[in-house]
Amino acid sequence: MATVTDCPEVACTPEVACTPEETCTPEVDCKYANTMEKELRKDAYCLNSKPEWKINGPTCIILKNSQVKTLIFLEDERMAKFEEMMDNEIPENKPWTQFMLQHYRHPKLKLVAIYVKGETNNYILSCESNEKLQFKDGNLPNKLEDKDQDILFIMHNVPGYQKTQFKSYLHEEHYLACGDDDELVLKELDCEEPSTMFTVKICGAERICQGL
Repeated sequence: MATVTDCPEVACTPEVACTPEETCTPEVDCKYANTMEKELRKDAYCLNSKPEWKINGPTCIILKNSQVKTLIFLEDERMAKFEEMMDNEIPENKPWTQFMLQHYRHPKLKLVAIYVKGETNNYILSCESNEKLQFKDGNLPNKLEDKDQDILFIMHNVPGYQKTQFKSYLHEEHYLACGDDDELVLKELDCEEPSTMFTVKICGAERICQGL
């Protein structure tokens, strides 16, 4: 992964994603470009020299896969799995059905971290160096540093669908996906496929959320 020294110096004004209830018009300059030069890895991004800060959040969301199964966090196993669940059962299983989505400021990407807020611990979704998912204890940083790249995902809408994908910030062409056993996994692919597409709903809301 690149460091800020790999990035050409520029001036830019970031675009900030807002919740539906908010209006955001920040005027913030960033010092460095956030993509690497063409001859470097095309998927790699640079964190700003001035670390990215939390914005607009967190947002409580419900995630469903292409089979309309609901994602639930299994605390004892430190994993998340998609399960058949009626809509009226989702609130009964909170907070484990409620995933918190935290946005971080970035001029080009919808950069997010995902965690579950338990009664005593927060469980942050992380991509390990071996490209496996884990939920680790702790609180999200207010500002990002290079060591935080494992918790970051690039969120984007799938053209032509009311679906969302989460691409790993750290690993090339790896996406959050529903595995063969319905477990939440990190999958490498070079094309769109249903296992990486999710329906995102705000907790307590009927509407499907695009872009948040």
